[in-house]
Amino acid sequence: MNLVFPVLLAITTAIFDPPSRDSAPAKPAVQAEQGDADEGGGVWPTKRMVENLMKRWVREAEERYELDADQTRQLEALVYERVPAFMREHRKVMQPLINEFFEATLDPDPPSVEEVKSWADRAMPLFQTFQESIKESNARFRATLKPQQQAKFDTDQLAMGIGMQMFETQLKGWQRGEFDGSSWGAQRARERQRRDARQRELLARRAAASQPSLADEILVELDAWDRYVADFIAAYSLDDAQRTSAESILVELKARAKEIRERNRERLDEIEKALATAEGEQKQKLTDELVGVYQPIDDIFAELKNRLDKLPTAAQRAAGGKPPEGGR
Repeated sequence: MNLVFPVLLAITTAIFDPPSRDSAPAKPAVQAEQGDADEGGGVWPTKRMVENLMKRWVREAEERYELDADQTRQLEALVYERVPAFMREHRKVMQPLINEFFEATLDPDPPSVEEVKSWADRAMPLFQTFQESIKESNARFRATLKPQQQAKFDTDQLAMGIGMQMFETQLKGWQRGEFDGSSWGAQRARERQRRDARQRELLARRAAASQPSLADEILVELDAWDRYVADFIAAYSLDDAQRTSAESILVELKARAKEIRERNRERLDEIEKALATAEGEQKQKLTDELVGVYQPIDDIFAELKNRLDKLPTAAQRAAGGKPPEGGR
């Protein structure tokens, strides 16, 4: 799940992704609530619909990224703050587009080039604003995540970015009048299939290119040590002398861990290549060896925690400081 305010993406995407003419036109999933008709009537998500969707997205994110209670509360606050506000602010642009989309899918004749260009011209500023909102919201959400959660989230954002780029390319084409209505529904279905296949291909290619090696994963782990020490200093409000000690311990132990990495780098590369094709007993043997390489680094992190734990005074501990979470 991506924190991309799916209700907005679903609505705007639907406008430019009509169903195939081979299938019956989809009925509007939501209708305007009583009292909402003064905005122009037609299709618009009800308050309850949006609330249920937001609840579902938060729950899906909670499961996908294994969020703790505090992270879930922060995500919930972010979603409930921004989704309704965005929809209220841009309803006057969004609702007519949604209505025109459903009107077009119910019409046996395809929309004209001029109609499609009008959709794209009105949707493009909204889409660009939407992208900025997504960027800011994702940054706020990512800041609440731990390193392993961030890695999974970053992969999800890669997929989202590819989809957004392709969507923008299509909008720009329609703004230029590049629309063929001769096979309106069937053509869109084929384009969706090609787009989805292309997105999967690009995602796999980019993910492979950006995947850290086993040796580089150690550096990622060491970066997490920096955050652990910073969190520890903040948790106990360490003074300048204590902070200097904590940072000195960090520098010393990271240097030892990097030495282990360098000594084993060649072997780690060999294990990584072998694991790509290994099966059964051979794969288990390589995995056990990999664990053996990582174990001394895990031991150093345990030492880091133990040495840091000796720095706070009894008064600092009694003040309510809580040690940060960390480690593999």
